[in-house]
Amino acid sequence: MLDIGLAVGCTTVAMLLGREIHEDFKAFDGPGYLLTVAANMPLLFRRRAPLTTLICCAAGWLAFIVAGYWPALNPYATEVAYFTVASDRPRRVSIPAGAIGASVWTYAGLISRHASMASVGALSIAVTAILWKFGDNARLLAIRNRELAEATERLRREQAERARRAVVDERLRIAGELHDIVAHHMSVISIQAGVAGRVLPADPPTAQDAVEVIATSSREGQQELRRMLGLLRTPTAVVEDEDAALPAPGLARLDALLSRVRAAGVDVTVDVIGVRRALPPGLDLCAYRIVQESLTNVLKHAGPTSVTITLVFDTDRFTATVRDEGRRPGTPSVIAEPDGSGHGLIGMRERAALYGGTLDAGPDGPGFAVRLTLPL
Repeated sequence: MLDIGLAVGCTTVAMLLGREIHEDFKAFDGPGYLLTVAANMPLLFRRRAPLTTLICCAAGWLAFIVAGYWPALNPYATEVAYFTVASDRPRRVSIPAGAIGASVWTYAGLISRHASMASVGALSIAVTAILWKFGDNARLLAIRNRELAEATERLRREQAERARRAVVDERLRIAGELHDIVAHHMSVISIQAGVAGRVLPADPPTAQDAVEVIATSSREGQQELRRMLGLLRTPTAVVEDEDAALPAPGLARLDALLSRVRAAGVDVTVDVIGVRRALPPGLDLCAYRIVQESLTNVLKHAGPTSVTITLVFDTDRFTATVRDEGRRPGTPSVIAEPDGSGHGLIGMRERAALYGGTLDAGPDGPGFAVRLTLPL
């Protein structure tokens, strides 16, 4: 619509001014109207072909002047077309294109009897320079706006990708936390249920002890699950549920963990090297969960055996090693053999890497060893 308005407006202005008779030029007549249309209406295509539009408007204007009409009637479309060239094309095109309109201005001055060539030349150069400057500024502004829009879109995509990765990381973290909680407590429950089922007819007190361990382990597992689910449901740190408000487990709760494991028939000893001190909350939870998962794996794969846990507190790092002696000969497992599809070691390595640590796991003599190293 803007191009139509410009073309019609320039044509109308030229035709209205053409009604005035200029004594040095030919009176405005039918051919003058046609040449005016030819000099102005190409503006309809200035956006699609700006350089071609400039040439057509200048050619129509030049034909108008050659026919003997007043030159000042039809320069407007050529000037608008040149502004479009300067705002749409690079400088190597727009600067030379300025000679097209300036040449027509100069020719009009040459054929006018009362025109001053100095003023005509200065006017043509000044008008051309001003049009080029405004058009080139518009081009540079359009380029910057386009680059800004592209950068904004790129940042939007990167932000969306970061948000997606954050969701995935959080899902993995939650999955790891659930795995550690459920796997450990269910392993203890499964072992104690097997023990109770075997000894119930012959040794009711031992069966009663196993049932009590099952009750304790299930209750603690329920509390941990309620704590984690309460934190997930609550957008702030305010949690009304008393169980959900319990602090995250850490090495301070290691004794309770070892009690459950010992009740399942695993002989556990703990060696502490260095001055034992509280770890930062994230590292404390990481160390606790990896020790817990390592003991759970011992219950699953080795059954009743001996385990040594070594905690090393250095000035710049913390190391936890869980080493078992392997399954004792002739001792059946009370848990079905795993099918190899678990993600325990993978989850432990990911948890350690989250805090810049490392985790090594592999056979160690007749048993298996897991070694966690965390930087402090």
